[in-house]
Amino acid sequence: MADEKESLESEFNKLKGEIDSLKTTLDEIDQEKEVWFKKKEDLKIVVNQLISRIKSVKEEKGGVSEKVEEFKKEREKYNSRVRALIAKIKSLYQQKKALIGKNKVTNPEQIKKKIEQIEHSIETEALSFNKEKKLMEEIKKLKKEYNESSEFLSLIKNIDQASKEIEENKEKATEYHKKIQGILKDGQSYEEFIKISKEINEARKEQEDAFEKFISLKRKFNENSDNLKAKLKIFNKLKKKVDKAKKKKIKERQDKGSEKLEKKIKEVEEKLKKGEKLTREDLIVYQGNKK
Repeated sequence: MADEKESLESEFNKLKGEIDSLKTTLDEIDQEKEVWFKKKEDLKIVVNQLISRIKSVKEEKGGVSEKVEEFKKEREKYNSRVRALIAKIKSLYQQKKALIGKNKVTNPEQIKKKIEQIEHSIETEALSFNKEKKLMEEIKKLKKEYNESSEFLSLIKNIDQASKEIEENKEKATEYHKKIQGILKDGQSYEEFIKISKEINEARKEQEDAFEKFISLKRKFNENSDNLKAKLKIFNKLKKKVDKAKKKKIKERQDKGSEKLEKKIKEVEEKLKKGEKLTREDLIVYQGNKK
């Protein structure tokens, strides 16, 4: 019986220690959980304040960011045209090179130069009639060849036109780029707008992290709380068993004491019958029994 009581008490004390430890852990988790919840709520206030500031900055400058975006789109439109024209002019140069390489056409500039040289000879030199006639026929032939070089001339014209358009679109893109730089240089609020936007993103990230930690700790708190409830249930059942064992033990001791006392009383009564002298202890037992 003593072994059973000791075993129950040992199990009881062990479980009590685990419960105390769990309660301490729960208090620590709860405190840390509330710290992260407060941080999340504080950051929520910070984010709202920053949003109010950025709205104010935006209103003060009458939509600077919108104007910058508008100019950026215009700049990109002209830069895109420049890229397309550069691709076009490269293709035209390749066609030009192909025509010359296949000897399909003589460079009109060379033909024109040759015509000018012959005309200069006719005008400045004393030529015979036959010689001059021959040179005039050659000029006529060269002019015909020059006029027949329409495809080549068209390529030259298109290349010149593309080059001109490239320069015009470059100038337009540069113009819008300067406008953007001017707004950014004069508008300090735009820099502040970017700065506050960055602060908002950082605060929101911190807020999300704090909330994640809060949720993680809340989950951990609930797990430990469930574990504590289960242990308390076992603890209460075990406590009843321990209390029952203690009461049983006390009763056994009381029963044993009663038996011993009755035996002692009988011994005293026997002494009285025989007329024997009673000891102080005998007198205490006898008076106690009388009472």
